[in-house]
Amino acid sequence: MPRIKTNRTIKIALWALRLYLLVLLSLIGLKFMRVFSSSQKADAAASAPPSVAAGATNSPAPKSQQ
Repeated sequence: MPRIKTNRTIKIALWALRLYLLVLLSLIGLKFMRVFSSSQKADAAASAPPSVAAGATNSPAPKSQQ
């Protein structure tokens, strides 16, 4: 198959499209990693005991004023 001859403008446009595609795919990958890591943290918090998940401490409960 013969090669297609391109001028300088077409070459620049193709490089710009490559760069655009690379940026787009990296943003999609970044979004996937952020969603995946946050779902891992949510699963870990859900499987933790309630006292740990709620951030409970060993201090006594505050007394209500009546």
